[in-house]
Amino acid sequence: MAKDYTNEEIKAAIRGDASSTLKGFLYQFLVALKACFIMKQGQSVYVEKYGDVAILGDEDTCDNVSVETKKYKGELTTTHANLLNTLYNWSQRSFHQELYHQLFLWTTQTMNENSQLSLWNDKTRKEKYNEITTWFSKHKTDLENQLARKKQSDKNAVMSAGNKKTIAQIDYLLDDDNKEVVEAVLEKTSILCHREDYLDCYDSLKNEHGSVVNENKRELYMCSLLGIVINPHIVENKWQISKNDFDEKLQELTALYSQRECVFPCIEDPSDEDKAGLDKSLFVEKLRSVQLEGEIAEAIYEFAKTNNLIIKDLQKRPYGNQSLAKYKKNLYGQYMSQYKSAKLDVKFSPEKNVIVASQKFFYDIQTNSISIEMDYLGKVEVYFAHGMLHVLANDQELDVKWELYEPDGK
Repeated sequence: MAKDYTNEEIKAAIRGDASSTLKGFLYQFLVALKACFIMKQGQSVYVEKYGDVAILGDEDTCDNVSVETKKYKGELTTTHANLLNTLYNWSQRSFHQELYHQLFLWTTQTMNENSQLSLWNDKTRKEKYNEITTWFSKHKTDLENQLARKKQSDKNAVMSAGNKKTIAQIDYLLDDDNKEVVEAVLEKTSILCHREDYLDCYDSLKNEHGSVVNENKRELYMCSLLGIVINPHIVENKWQISKNDFDEKLQELTALYSQRECVFPCIEDPSDEDKAGLDKSLFVEKLRSVQLEGEIAEAIYEFAKTNNLIIKDLQKRPYGNQSLAKYKKNLYGQYMSQYKSAKLDVKFSPEKNVIVASQKFFYDIQTNSISIEMDYLGKVEVYFAHGMLHVLANDQELDVKWELYEPDGK
C-alpha cells in the first residue's frame, strides 16, 4: 500500500529550489524599470544585452550607463567575488567600456563605514588601481599559501576551480598590458551598497510612481509596468526599451488606471517667502486696473500655492507637463470665448459701467474656470483653477486681462 506523505515530507524531498535565483532576476527587472523612468530622449534601456542593465543613447555617450545588479547577502569586502567579477567583466575588450560614461555596481550588500571601500567613489583612477593592486595581490598570495599548507598534509592536494578562476581574474586585471583599460573602467566605476532588496525596490517604485493612479489599482499598475520590461516582444527585440516606446506605454497605463478616480494632489499653504514680492507682479496690476484691490491678497495666495504645486508635484509626475499644458490651453480658450462675448456686450450697451462690467467678468471667469478638468487628475481644486487664471494673466505674451475696454476707451 502506498504511503501517504505529509506536505512537510514532500517539500523536504523536493530538490533544486531556484526561487532565490529567480528573486535575483526579479530584482534586475525592477532596476531596469527604475532605469526606464530616468532615461532621456534618444536613449534606450537594455536588459542583458550590454550587462545586467544599460542605458544607451544613439549618439552622445555622456549619459550612457551600465549597471550590474547583484543580490547578495552579507558585507561587500575588498576581495569579495562580487567586486572582482564585476571589474573583470567590465575590463574585457568585448564589453566596450568606452561606450559608457558611468559604471555602477548596484548591490544589496552592506558596507562597513570603516571599510577600505567606503571612500571608493571619491577616488581617482590611479588611486583605485593602486588599491586593487594591493588588495588582489594579497588575496592571490593568500590563496596560494592556503594551497601550500594543504600540500603539507596532502601532497596530492590541488587548487579548487573557484580559486583558480579567482587567480586568473586577478592576473588579468593586474597585467600591465591591460592597465589602460582597467584604469578607464575604475575611473567610471561607482559602488552603490545597501541597495534595497527586491521587495523594497518594488515598494519604492510603487510609492514614487504609483501615486498618479487610483490607490486601489496601484498593484495592477506596477505589474503592468513591470510587464513592459519582460514583454516577450521586447525581449526578442534585443531586450531594448526605447524612451518613446516606454513613454507611450506609460501614458496608456496611467490613463487606464486613473479613470477620473484620482484625488487632486494636496500641498501646504504658501509661506511668506513664497509670496514675497508678488504684489508687484503683472497679474496684481491687472486686478488694480479694474479696482479689485480687495482680491489681491487672495490672488497672491492662489498664485503662490498653484506655482508650488506645479513645481513640487505636477512637473514630477509622468505626463504632468503635458497635462498642465493641455489644461492651460483649455483654460485660455474658455477665457478668450468669454472675453469676446463680454466685450461685445459692453460695446453695444453704452449705458453699462465698464469698471463694474469688468469686475463681473472677472468673477464669472473664476466661477466657470472650476468646470475644466485636468487629464489623469480630474476635477481640480478651486484655488488651482483661480491660481492658473492669474498665471495666465502674468504671462505677457498671452495678454489675459480683466478690463473690457482699450486704453483709448474703445
